[in-house]
Amino acid sequence: MKNTSFIMLMILLCVSVVITFSISGCKTKDAAEVEMNEKSKEDVTITIMAPQDQIKPVEQNVISKQFEEETGIKVIFNIIPADQYNNLLSTMLNSGQGVDIFLGQSGVLNIGPRYNPEKNCVDLSDEEWVSIAEPIALEATTFNGKVYGLLLWNVSQVWAVVYNKTIFNELDLEIPATYAEFTEVCEAIQTAGITPMYECVSDGWHHVLGFCELGMRIDQLYPGIYEKLNKNEIKLAEIPELVTLLEQMNEVAQKYSGKNYLANEFVNGLAELSEGNYAMMINRIAMAQEIETAFPDGKYKADDFGAFVIPYLDNQVVNIAPQGPTRFIFAISENIEAAKEYLAYCAKPEILQQFIDNEPAFTALPFEGVTCSRTEQQKAFFQTYTESGIVMQSGVSYIDQQWMDIGKELTAMYTGQKTPLEVLECIDKSRGDQAVAAGDPNW
Repeated sequence: MKNTSFIMLMILLCVSVVITFSISGCKTKDAAEVEMNEKSKEDVTITIMAPQDQIKPVEQNVISKQFEEETGIKVIFNIIPADQYNNLLSTMLNSGQGVDIFLGQSGVLNIGPRYNPEKNCVDLSDEEWVSIAEPIALEATTFNGKVYGLLLWNVSQVWAVVYNKTIFNELDLEIPATYAEFTEVCEAIQTAGITPMYECVSDGWHHVLGFCELGMRIDQLYPGIYEKLNKNEIKLAEIPELVTLLEQMNEVAQKYSGKNYLANEFVNGLAELSEGNYAMMINRIAMAQEIETAFPDGKYKADDFGAFVIPYLDNQVVNIAPQGPTRFIFAISENIEAAKEYLAYCAKPEILQQFIDNEPAFTALPFEGVTCSRTEQQKAFFQTYTESGIVMQSGVSYIDQQWMDIGKELTAMYTGQKTPLEVLECIDKSRGDQAVAAGDPNW
């Protein structure tokens, strides 16, 4: 009996040990998996590549840090000089090597030929934030029925002439409604010892605004001109008003933009206007708030500034661009899920509101559930100018893709190497080359 009891006891102990070991082994395995998952997430770093001025400080210094604290996923920003960005991005997409998220220009005419999203970008159609994005944002980021990007930009923030109201009042100047009146204003400001316009050519993109943003004025003068251009029924060089537009831009650059306009940088515009060294600049109408935020001790504050539409060609139409800097996830990224998580975080209503409340340029964002923060000055702008139109880069194919090249052509005009007509002929040729490469049946 003793032997039998002893044997039974040993059997029970062995069974107990096996059961205990098995249970312990299961727990150890589960714990190891959890630990490994946590460790892998903490080790994930997503890289975001963008040109200058498209990643705002609130995102880089605050929101991305909050995201890292909440998720363990690190975010690195790779900021590239604007005049180098498009070439670098094109090389990256063609080589199949690059970052996790890249910023690019959206727009129904742009994302297909520029980024080949079906090959290079991740389909984001099923992301939850798509349901709260406004139609204007979804249309601009959709290709062949699929959403490929998060448009996180104030698409209602037009480019206008931001002007120093105090200087205007001191010189008894009125807001110009024609180009002739604009040059008269510039002459008076210059006579007072102040440079009228801050232009910045060295970045390669800003001076293109005068040309592309006035497309809606051409469309107003020639209804249906965008369709004719897209069908290749007319060339830009065949539109006399475009020659006049470039002549006016050249005159303002040569006479009213100071000696250093070719070397000026966009980033310095706020400081120059805050001190009154320049009286005007083509910029976003929220520039007034940006000036005061960046230079609270400057001579002039937000209330000293107003805005009027760009008056080339006697324009009085608001220039609307239903597109903007957009975040795309690179299809070959090794961190696609982490990148999606970051975009989803940025698109939360409370985070979108954080953008609006802390970034002067983002008075509104194209999403439901957020509150706009337009100032009285900005409201007055839209009450004054009630007619609007679509800018050239949004309405005419193969324009936005060559933005920086157009900048080079305009620089050649400013330096006397090309005439306005020759600039337009070069843009036409580039449009044709792109159209043929894309297999456009209209060419």
